[in-house]
Amino acid sequence: CPCGSGKKYKHCHGAFA
Repeated sequence: CPCGSGKKYKHCHGAFA
């Protein structure tokens, strides 16, 4: 999932970015 300023996307980062 996308990683940015989203509250529910804050745990999604790295390869999923």
